[in-house]
Amino acid sequence: MSTRMGVVMVAAVCLAALGAGEGRAADVAKAALVSVNDPGATTTAGRHPGHEGHEYLSRSITMDTGRTRYGIRYGACVDKAHGDKVVPYEGYIGMPLPTSCNWYHGGFLFIVINGADIGATRLKGMRVAEGGERGAVDMVWDADAALVKARFLTLANDDKLLVEISLRPKKEIKSLALRMRCYPSFFTSHHKRFGERAVTSAVTTRLQGPEAVTAEIAPEKEWWLFYADNVFDVARKEGEGPCAMLFLPEQCVRGSMHITNYPVETSLELKPSVRSIRLAFWDFKGRTNADALASLKAGAEQTQAALRSTDFLNRAIATWNLAKEKAEAEKLMGQLKDATKTRQKLSALFDRMVALQRELRSQAGSGGWVDDDKEAELVGLIPQYEQAKWDLKFEALLAD
Repeated sequence: MSTRMGVVMVAAVCLAALGAGEGRAADVAKAALVSVNDPGATTTAGRHPGHEGHEYLSRSITMDTGRTRYGIRYGACVDKAHGDKVVPYEGYIGMPLPTSCNWYHGGFLFIVINGADIGATRLKGMRVAEGGERGAVDMVWDADAALVKARFLTLANDDKLLVEISLRPKKEIKSLALRMRCYPSFFTSHHKRFGERAVTSAVTTRLQGPEAVTAEIAPEKEWWLFYADNVFDVARKEGEGPCAMLFLPEQCVRGSMHITNYPVETSLELKPSVRSIRLAFWDFKGRTNADALASLKAGAEQTQAALRSTDFLNRAIATWNLAKEKAEAEKLMGQLKDATKTRQKLSALFDRMVALQRELRSQAGSGGWVDDDKEAELVGLIPQYEQAKWDLKFEALLAD
């Protein structure tokens, strides 16, 4: 056997061993991964009054944390009859899982800028932004007042959904608001049954009355809200279980809630200067009111702190160590005297990735908009870069 052939075989064995080691590490990590499923968009003929036969677009993406399955759904009538606008029917951002009630599958979150709901704007894009240790789904709109991106983030083995709504203004933002809709535990009126809606905060519990109840929220004290039904409680073997939400009080000017015997609507008026709105949502499917409320209270402070500190930038980018990669790349390229195509490819990839990471990091650091197209580009370049490193290592072994 020639010396060169021996080197090739040794190199192949070493690279294979390293790959096997990585495979074993991946197997160990499987227990703590978020599984993301995106079947893609579908269009159907509308049956909604006034939109019969119109083109209706829907798309649902599921994130399974190993503990809870959250579904994020977009839906709107996108028929050409509406010109450059769309009609969302009941809503455009829905949560079909864990349950269709609670945070409503037909529309649970509404974003309003300068008095205009962005739901009438055509969706610019919806995609899986991350999978693995975390799961993330993006929705992007190019609205009249701003580019808007809603990122829905889940963590492995966790029971909540984190949300970041980031803005890049195109004109002065004079007002900024969110509306949330839930049907706690059960679709009461739909099933011709009566319940008792109850919304609990750190301050008080507000109950459904004979007439709709409207109440102001004190954001500095009532930054978490727990939505339940005292009749449809899993402890009574009724209903799906309660739900909850949490927001950052420093971002909010005022809030209110409207409690009916069917939906409960919550409104938050935010500071117009906010560029990154952060919230957390829970659907406590299968849990009793008492158990879920105790869990929420026990973890609220920790969740609030995590919501402030969580890096919503794709984890592959956030953990890509620029200094370490630069040192390794320079060492590898220094082992080859000739400017080979592999070396040139690695160098070009590295330069582009450095530029993208710096730009994205700067955007994230400013607390506002992070370009989703450039983020997706950088995430896509990482495996190409890793492959180029392996190719260069192999080439360097052959050159010795």
